[in-house]
Amino acid sequence: MYISPEVLEDIRAGNDIVNLISSYIMLNRRGNSYVGPCPFHNDSTPSFSVSPDKQLYYCFGCGATGNVISFVMAKENLDFVSAAKFLADRANIIIPETSFDPQMKQKQKLKEDIFAMNTIAARFFYNNLNSHFGQAAKEYLQGREVTGKSQKKFGLGYSLNDRGALFKHLSDKGFDLKTIKE
Repeated sequence: MYISPEVLEDIRAGNDIVNLISSYIMLNRRGNSYVGPCPFHNDSTPSFSVSPDKQLYYCFGCGATGNVISFVMAKENLDFVSAAKFLADRANIIIPETSFDPQMKQKQKLKEDIFAMNTIAARFFYNNLNSHFGQAAKEYLQGREVTGKSQKKFGLGYSLNDRGALFKHLSDKGFDLKTIKE
């Protein structure tokens, strides 16, 4: 299902982030923001901050961040479209049925494939860093006092000294040459 950017903006605007998150956790006003315990990890102090002006949230403990849609995706374990529908229902917004023309379907598929390839590539490089191949890079990062937690948080990785390694990995995952080039 395709949801236009205009409708998505209406859905975001129709769901105040403070009101939404308050239905999951207790928030207290602190200056221009609201704070509370993070709903994504076991939190004993209010490390979760919600900005009503920006309509965003951020946890200083676990690094969770996003808007109303990403919050619902995480808390309700929904994909993007289902989360958007959930919020549209909550705000009494009707999502118009939009049919894809073949060109739009192809463009959407390419976008999804590129996103998937980037996720696979990030994991590939991260796994390289944490393998015996990345030992020297790992030692370098430790020497620079970059913790394992920071390496994971920022998705740091290591590229093998093999120009075709990522291409082969993506090909093995089923992506064709044209899509990889895109």
